[in-house]
Amino acid sequence: MGPTNIVAHELESYGVRTFSAKEMAFNILGLMHPLLFSITQVEPIWADLNGGMDRPDLADIVTRIRMNLNKKADLRRAIARDNSADFKVINGVEAERLLQTVDVLPRANFQFSFPTLESSAALNDVSYLRGLIDLDRVAVVTGFAEVGPWGSSRTRWEMEARGEFTIEGCIEMAWMMGYIKHFDGRLKDGSLYVGWVDSKTSEPVDDKDIKGRYEREILAHAGVRLIGLYISLQFTLSSLLCDPSEPELFRGYDPNKKIFNQEIELIHDLEPIEVAESEAQKFKLQHGDKCDIWAGESGQWFAKLKKGACVFIPKAFKFSRTVAGQVPTGWDAGRYGIPDDIIAQTDRATLWALVCTAEALNMSGITDPYELYKHIHPSEVGTSLGSGMGGVTSMAKMFKDRRDERDVQNDVLQET
Repeated sequence: MGPTNIVAHELESYGVRTFSAKEMAFNILGLMHPLLFSITQVEPIWADLNGGMDRPDLADIVTRIRMNLNKKADLRRAIARDNSADFKVINGVEAERLLQTVDVLPRANFQFSFPTLESSAALNDVSYLRGLIDLDRVAVVTGFAEVGPWGSSRTRWEMEARGEFTIEGCIEMAWMMGYIKHFDGRLKDGSLYVGWVDSKTSEPVDDKDIKGRYEREILAHAGVRLIGLYISLQFTLSSLLCDPSEPELFRGYDPNKKIFNQEIELIHDLEPIEVAESEAQKFKLQHGDKCDIWAGESGQWFAKLKKGACVFIPKAFKFSRTVAGQVPTGWDAGRYGIPDDIIAQTDRATLWALVCTAEALNMSGITDPYELYKHIHPSEVGTSLGSGMGGVTSMAKMFKDRRDERDVQNDVLQET
């Protein structure tokens, strides 16, 4: 409908009635009035809303109108150029600005403004509560933040409200997922540059190019999606491509190959294996007379599992649950300023909580948390945390990794 709007005014001079979007909605809703609905229970209603556009010469009329509009536009353009040339001759080249084109490129406009405090007059509608509640016990939300499948609360709102990212949203997601990083210094060619650069090539990336360059990868690796797979948006939405980077979000978990261990009893002796002396003693302690250990001539030790010994054999099957709400691939708490030594010994869920806490304080207008202690005694400041299970990654390390004799930090219990 948009391209035909320019001919609508001239078209009505031929007796045709055109409708705006609001007028069309009004007419359609009018047909849904209860009075008209009651009539349809008896007989059908015929509503002719074509506005006279059923005339056979409509296409010729529209063509003539477009040709006339193009002739007028060409004439006005020629007159403008002629006037511009006269102006340049009379006033000089520098004074002529009419035909000079200024390219205004879109740029990101991040705004992290502090919350505005409303006046006391804004509370007049709840003045009837005065004396009914104890304000010292009223919880007031001053800021919020989140880490989720669509990144932060800002980027999630863009996807839920608009269905697509703005330039600002794409920049935040690309930075969050490690596609770009901020640079302040000299580039490879020696020129000074302040702005975004590609994380792999260190080449400058303009704000307007980030959406077109990284949006497809961002959409494929964010949101509620298949574990270990991403949807290829280049060809068809139904084609699935394997992405080896996704399983790292779940410590290598692959729903198409869910691993379990089954205990079996050996029906014959196995070949001896070379192990350390300490390991050989552990095998003997567990299996007793169903395991022989001995030292070789060169000092190496061997263990032989005999008939009747029990061992665990891994097996796998395809799991039916393949979709999960995963954080964006590449999310790293280090980009938010958390030191590497803290990241190495802290559960991922705790890192998410730390990032959310810092952002919620910023949303509340508190850039320095110690500012609270200027107005509130430390005994009056507390933290409330609700969790479904706690640090799942640390739980897996504490139970599964220790069972498999992998390196686990000694204080992993506190992270669960």
